[in-house]
Amino acid sequence: MYSERPLTRSLTQLQCPRCGGALSASADQVSCRHCGASYELVDGNIIDFVKGDAATQLDADDYDNFHAIVEARSFDYYEHTRQLLGERWPASLGSTLEIGCGTGFFSRALVARAVLSDIVLTDVSVDMLKICHAHLDRGGLLSRAPISFATYSTMDQCFQADSFDTVIGMQVLHHLPDVPQFLAELLRILKPGGRAFFAEPARPFQQAVALALADLIAILLGRGEPYSDDRQALHNWIAQQRLSILHQRDKEFLLGLEDKHMFVGSEFERTASQLGFATVETLPTDYDPSGLKMISGLMGQLRINRAFADEMLGLLPSITAPHMGLLAAKDQSASYLFWLQAPTQKRNGPVNTLDDVTPHNANLDDQIGSASKDRLPPRCSIEVATELDKNALKVTVNGWCLMTQDIRWLRFRVNEFVHQRPVWLPSADVHLAYNPHGTYANWNSLCCRVLGTFCVPGALLPAGTFWFTVQAVMMDDTIVDLMLPRPVRAGEQLHVAM
Repeated sequence: MYSERPLTRSLTQLQCPRCGGALSASADQVSCRHCGASYELVDGNIIDFVKGDAATQLDADDYDNFHAIVEARSFDYYEHTRQLLGERWPASLGSTLEIGCGTGFFSRALVARAVLSDIVLTDVSVDMLKICHAHLDRGGLLSRAPISFATYSTMDQCFQADSFDTVIGMQVLHHLPDVPQFLAELLRILKPGGRAFFAEPARPFQQAVALALADLIAILLGRGEPYSDDRQALHNWIAQQRLSILHQRDKEFLLGLEDKHMFVGSEFERTASQLGFATVETLPTDYDPSGLKMISGLMGQLRINRAFADEMLGLLPSITAPHMGLLAAKDQSASYLFWLQAPTQKRNGPVNTLDDVTPHNANLDDQIGSASKDRLPPRCSIEVATELDKNALKVTVNGWCLMTQDIRWLRFRVNEFVHQRPVWLPSADVHLAYNPHGTYANWNSLCCRVLGTFCVPGALLPAGTFWFTVQAVMMDDTIVDLMLPRPVRAGEQLHVAM
């Protein structure tokens, strides 16, 4: 049993995020000895470095219920992870840091069963850390080792260099705004030869499942079966996946999403290696070559009626096979476990930084789209309404656009002002009208709507008319004109049709 105040040990690993100075603790706060900055000590045990500057859309109070997190699952997942890592798992994890521990799903088993000298548990949310602390307290685990808690956004340097033997993150990297920046910081805080592992969603697998489910929805629509909430739930999930997959390169757009990234194993390995890690490996967490295991779990998560789910699972094997058969063996899993090890001799000076950890992957994107890569003329029907709103022009767009290749954006240009909107909303009616023979990829025709409003500052609009243009931006960044520039007056309504 450990009796020393955990904060005493962690202060040797922490530093002031503002200046990098050493910290000291009082009853209710932690202060920098150099610049005097102070950080609240919430409930006497959670150092709040974030101070509300970063947020999560996850509901702390409902998180465990929504994700069906119970203690037994925590221990099962921990043992599965240990077995997967095999000899990579050391006899002792040493000084350990868990990034994004949430309510303590992995932390509970980690503290209970792992051999470690001390551990710092972090999350961006104070509320998540409070729940995590409560779980560990109920389990009698707080005295097993020095355990500290701190809010951490991954954007601030609140850890001293060479502080940790092991860093762990379970489903956390895909939430981060800048993964390469975090990996560079990870390399800084790991001790020479230290290791890290992260479980994260696999884009090739997720993409294949989305394509297969789109084909399933197309079959149901072709049968003329009546609308159901269950079918719509699957349709909505496909649309959300498509939105995320097609915009993996668009950093500004991803900032508005809770789940920002999916990963391609080979690209992650390349990025981490270039940043300076000595070893980077991609391990499939759970082989699922048919995709049915994930789809079955998805239907449960979406609360789909059991009878409908069983019927769909009976139809799926022949539908998933063409998509899953294109995946490499290590991609036949819904998620990866990334294993990284720092070099035993770290180089001096700053590590490299890269722009993207999930760049455009031509081989993977060849799986998207129809059997033919030839471009047919676009089809579209888009209503555009304009009106003056105080000192701005309010523009509302509502419609759809369909091509044989994937469309990243519809681009609306008003004089020199440019606004882009994703094409992704569910559109069963468009699919039925324009894709009865499979001319287009089903996930394109089923998710081809665009809807939204944007405002053009009045300073950019001279009195009278303005020039309005509509274009489609493709995945390879080529531009397709849907409406050439034409003069429009405020209050005029347009219909773009092809």
